[in-house]
Amino acid sequence: MSEPPLKQEDADAMNTALSFYSSELTSHAGLAIAFGIAVLTVVQVRLGNPNPSPQALTGLILAMTVAMSGGIYSLLRVPVYAGLADTILHGYLLDFQQYWDDSPQKDRKRLPLARVNEYALHTFNDRHPKLRHFFNFKCPPTWIILPISLGISIELLLLVTS
Repeated sequence: MSEPPLKQEDADAMNTALSFYSSELTSHAGLAIAFGIAVLTVVQVRLGNPNPSPQALTGLILAMTVAMSGGIYSLLRVPVYAGLADTILHGYLLDFQQYWDDSPQKDRKRLPLARVNEYALHTFNDRHPKLRHFFNFKCPPTWIILPISLGISIELLLLVTS
């Protein structure tokens, strides 16, 4: 059985979604590197001041916590956008069409990009169940990033001495 052809609007939407996921992937990878450099900069400042005042140490801890949280967040988003791109790059036309034929929302008129994005998210959740909760950072398990970053920041900045 041959697969029916992909509608041009769906093909264009897939190209647009793939371009967006690629852009987000590149952006988050760059942010992770930038936050890593910020962490090293804070460590360098701490090394340059072996006896900081309590206010300076508090400022360094806060700066390190923000940089570390941003870096961890960005690093966790990289595999999410890679996984979403993977769903389009390694997807099957029949799966895409069957998803929409079986969808409870099939009678609702959706924008082509919304259809592609919803299919990509559904397929992502099936293919990458361990990464699923990193797609939506409103989930409680992902908020553990902040206390972990704070703990690491305090430990690192208090242990680093010249």
